[in-house]
This record gives sequence, structure tokens and C-alpha cells, in this order.
Amino acid sequence: MIERVGRERFLRALGAKIVAEDRYGKLWQLPPRPGVDIRLRLQVRNGTPEPDGTHRDYFLSVSPAMRSPHEAVAWTYGLSPEQYDVMVRT
Repeated sequence: MIERVGRERFLRALGAKIVAEDRYGKLWQLPPRPGVDIRLRLQVRNGTPEPDGTHRDYFLSVSPAMRSPHEAVAWTYGLSPEQYDVMVRT
């Protein structure tokens, strides 16, 4: 169902809001839910095109300490934002 409605629309319906956006992606904050610690989702675009030429978006759970998509992407690789800077995708 999420695929049919679209992930962004689904997140907005849940009450999620974009709290930061940069060239690395979008950082979404979800409303509080009992028993759920991680409330941030990082939206990133896959650099590898699909067979039809489009680029698919993915959502990753990230630490609540993240303040920017750049910081969150770097965190997923165990790096600091200074260490993670993609100039060219191969």
C-alpha cells in the first residue's frame, strides 16, 4: 500500500515533517510513539538507476542525534560528515 500511495505522502499522513534537507537527502521526524526510540528517517536517492532509468528513493532509520541529512548519511557508514563527501558516484 505504501508503494501505491507514495512514501512521502504516507509519512505526511502519519504526521511526519521534514526537519532538514540538503544535497544528501531529507531528514524526516516522526511523531512520538510508545516503545519507539528512533523517530528520524533519512530519505536518500539511489545513485544507481533502475532498468527504466528512474532513481528510487529509500528511507533509513537514523540516530535521533542527527541534525542534517549529510550527518545522517555519514553516520550510516560510521563516518563523520567531514569524512563523507561524495564528489562523483561510480
